[in-house]
Amino acid sequence: MAQEGDAVYYPQEMLDLNWNTTSKEKIQEVYKVWAGHYDRWVLEGSGPGTPGCYSHLSCGEAFFNAAKDHYGESKKDLKIMDFGCGSGLSGQVLKDKYGYDNLTGLDVSEDMLNIARQRNIYKTLISAFVGTDRIKEIQDGEYDAVISSGVFQTGQVRANALDEITRWIKPGGIMCFTCPVFDKEESGYKEKCESLEKEGKWTLVSNKEAEYYGDKAPKGRGYKTCRMLVYKKL
Repeated sequence: MAQEGDAVYYPQEMLDLNWNTTSKEKIQEVYKVWAGHYDRWVLEGSGPGTPGCYSHLSCGEAFFNAAKDHYGESKKDLKIMDFGCGSGLSGQVLKDKYGYDNLTGLDVSEDMLNIARQRNIYKTLISAFVGTDRIKEIQDGEYDAVISSGVFQTGQVRANALDEITRWIKPGGIMCFTCPVFDKEESGYKEKCESLEKEGKWTLVSNKEAEYYGDKAPKGRGYKTCRMLVYKKL
């Protein structure tokens, strides 16, 4: 495990996650280790004033631009699900920088949700692991939009969870998410997204490169950028 004083505090437990060993319990263990240091790593992982991760900023900007084109810049009452909200950094960006305040957060880690609660930015917080099972707290088409930053990553959420996630979105609503491993076959993300298009579940709005890690990516991560994807629910 990296030491607390390291410039980039990125736990070995996260690097050890893979598609063969991951589970709800494994992910919860990772974030129990990381929760107390996560915000510090994101906000100054490469040194004071230099973020360790830009995904929450990139995702917030991409969502704002997509929502502006789709709904109009003045519509700020959109009901938004922050999937994998963690400590609430993405939600904070949506509220403070872009003016969205009708936010729900969902995360598998109660340790991270405890930090998110302290921000007082979410109207509702849901503790759940998202896979193929239906999340009972969420109705069909309940949300105008879903955002997700830093979640579609090796060993975290499986591609088949997208069937459940798309259920949450209203027809005509959008999903905006980061994915640094979109083109890696073993993740299954690209194949699943294309399958949902072929099934008429959603259509691609944009697929662009965006900043993900800061100046010093964690050891074991061979990339610094991600795909920033926006889909429209049909």
